[in-house]
Amino acid sequence: LFHPCVCTGSINLVQWLKYSRKEYCELCKHRYAFTPIYSPDMPKRLPVKDIFGGLLKSIGRAVRYWLHYTLVAFAWLGVVPLTA
Repeated sequence: LFHPCVCTGSINLVQWLKYSRKEYCELCKHRYAFTPIYSPDMPKRLPVKDIFGGLLKSIGRAVRYWLHYTLVAFAWLGVVPLTA
């Protein structure tokens, strides 16, 4: 769970804070802190190789699912009725 103040909170609290725009917790009076924590050796920009690699992986997964569901639809709507 995510804890932006001293109180225990959840992701729903983070969503509420986006709309309320409050800076301090109403219960514990602690100032909300939303600082991202990154690794010190993290690059400033994502390498192009990683972007294209992720894109190709997503496209490959989409094509694989499309072929799978097309084959399933063909089997249930074409082969099964003809053989039954």
